[in-house]
Amino acid sequence: MYSINLSVCLSTVIHSLKYFQTASSGVSNFPEFVAVGMVDELQFIYYDSNSQKVELKQSWMDQLTRDDPQYLERNTGVYLSLQQTNKVNIETAKRRFNQTGGVHMVQRMSGCEWDDEDDTTDGYQQFGYDGEDFIVLDLKNLRWIAPTPQAFITKLRWDQNRAELEYKKNYFNKECVDWLKKYLDYGKSTLQRTERPEVSLLQRRPSSPVVCHATGFYPDRVVVFWRRDGDELYEHVDHGEVLPNPDGTFQVSVDLDLTSVPREDWRRYECVVQLKGIEDISTRLDPALVRTNWGKTGPGRDGGVKNDITTPIIIAVLVLAAVAAVGVAGVFVYKKRSAALGTVRNRVQLLRPNLSTHSQYLVTSQCFGWEVIHSLKYFETASSGVSIFPEFVGVGMVDELQFIYYDSNSQKAELKQSWMDQLTRDNPQYLERENGRYLSAQQINKVNIETAKRRFNQTGGVHMFQRMDGCEWDDEDDTTDGYKQFGYDGEDFIVLDLKNLRWIAPTPQAFITKLKWDQDRAELEYDKNYFNKVCVDWLKKHLDYGKSTLQRTERPEVSLLQRRPSSPVVCHATGFYPDRVVVFWRRDGDELYEHVDHGEVLPNPDGTFQVSVDLDLTSVPREDWRRYECVVQLKGIEDISTRLDPALVRTNWGKTGPGRDGGVKNDITTPIIIAVLILAAVGAVGVAGVFVYKKRSGSHSSSGNSEEQSPAPEAQPLNT
Repeated sequence: MYSINLSVCLSTVIHSLKYFQTASSGVSNFPEFVAVGMVDELQFIYYDSNSQKVELKQSWMDQLTRDDPQYLERNTGVYLSLQQTNKVNIETAKRRFNQTGGVHMVQRMSGCEWDDEDDTTDGYQQFGYDGEDFIVLDLKNLRWIAPTPQAFITKLRWDQNRAELEYKKNYFNKECVDWLKKYLDYGKSTLQRTERPEVSLLQRRPSSPVVCHATGFYPDRVVVFWRRDGDELYEHVDHGEVLPNPDGTFQVSVDLDLTSVPREDWRRYECVVQLKGIEDISTRLDPALVRTNWGKTGPGRDGGVKNDITTPIIIAVLVLAAVAAVGVAGVFVYKKRSAALGTVRNRVQLLRPNLSTHSQYLVTSQCFGWEVIHSLKYFETASSGVSIFPEFVGVGMVDELQFIYYDSNSQKAELKQSWMDQLTRDNPQYLERENGRYLSAQQINKVNIETAKRRFNQTGGVHMFQRMDGCEWDDEDDTTDGYKQFGYDGEDFIVLDLKNLRWIAPTPQAFITKLKWDQDRAELEYDKNYFNKVCVDWLKKHLDYGKSTLQRTERPEVSLLQRRPSSPVVCHATGFYPDRVVVFWRRDGDELYEHVDHGEVLPNPDGTFQVSVDLDLTSVPREDWRRYECVVQLKGIEDISTRLDPALVRTNWGKTGPGRDGGVKNDITTPIIIAVLILAAVGAVGVAGVFVYKKRSGSHSSSGNSEEQSPAPEAQPLNT
């Protein structure tokens, strides 16, 4: 899209009709089969194995089904058949790859495209397994391509079925295109509209690139580029991909690095946005109009002054969009026909909440102590302008394990762990008390969003007000810590300094709240008692009731992986519990610090954890590999040391190593990990109430009867 930035590029519109299907096994909290249909990237139909019923996702589809009364019944029958077929396909693929248990997915994408200018068409169909292409249709030559040896048997059989290949040729070139045109006609008021973008210039820090951000446009076929003195720029420019907004429009950003450009020359630059049906939008790079994150402001859309904390808002929207996209497309995690999904996948992983605060920085054996720091945390997120998400979500987590959930749709607290049943039997008022607290927080945070919007001179749009509080307890020295902080649109808003009993306002808009809350000494003393005593008592109570789960130890399985001969060797530990683990590389017995990349600890769907540590061996002769070993340390078990034997390294270029059951295991494990990570990221975002603003990077150091008090503190309105 971006290689030729000329208006002629926009004269052609290529419409698309796509179908996504995902069949999974080993994922308990997700339907076994999900199918989605999309026209011009807009979802119009959905089916899953839980409901076993086709759902229409666009109002204009009602008229189509009235004109075609058999539509729903016909498509339901198709998906029921595919549900069974794909269940068999998963088992077939597992046998091909010598696998037994674990999380696995078979996926299919098919569809067609139509150029409304020259009437040319194109079609495609491809299948994926565990995050990688499995077999792909070459429609032009009517043959199948097998990117992996395990698909070669299927390729031979399908290539021999000439009748089926001829059917596909007719379907993708004719039938599919006819249906595409039909959907475009029924949905023309939505699909063939044009919405003009709003263009902003953003800069996070003085040393950051200037971002030309266009949002609110439709359709998604847009061109954005930078010019200097009228000439288009190709160097020092970074084009982002077009991403969806919750309201069905789109957004895109293009960065320009001006590090070596004097500020007085900025006016020579302009950002140009081209969208079919409207005149080019040219925005001169006037430093006075650049919205920043270090105090300067530019005019808002309504003419007022708008605080320039817009970049975090974009990040929050991207998280919601990524979560929605994963759900919409049936967790279609293997790479799409373009590289676009890979970028979205990276964004999802980068933006997911870090669920391993302590594990992330304990990366060497020398700094690793076996004390265990337990935690009790509560997350609340109130949102406005997000139709696909509850207005309010509350979650409680003990040692990073979710135990309670509440949202404004159900208005009821749900227990998420079986051991919580006994706690509520022993504390009969627990659920009633929590429901009352969450109902109150729901209303207060609704008011807080409006208060924050006024403070930032905002009206509509997507906005979020978030809160995280909790306590920690070191079971070795009995020390405790507590924290409480509020965020707005992806950034810290106000933070409690528990040690000095005062509030810190990182943004000027929170200063009024800081002054009021600092004067409320009774509330500050309550917070001090709560976080140092009441919260810790509840933490210990949860640990006691859930000890069979929370205080168990599960030994990790350790594998050595390498994607390509030039790639780093990955030491991957998985299936361990708790998450407080140390993984590091040694050479000749000495720990390595250079050429080592430590990944963060991530959750598995079964409640255990996984982590990877990469070792770059580019300059190391293969015969020296045996001098290296990967060491995994977990409290309660002996160190696990794995010698770097080239014969045991699982690869993606044909070699295999022994599986856990002693058989030969195909080394396509890395994509499986990616698939699990995306599911985990989506789950974590949902679990934590889309808690996207940065978590506590450091500690805020820090007598009532906890039996009679709520395990979580009450909500606080900003305007009191």
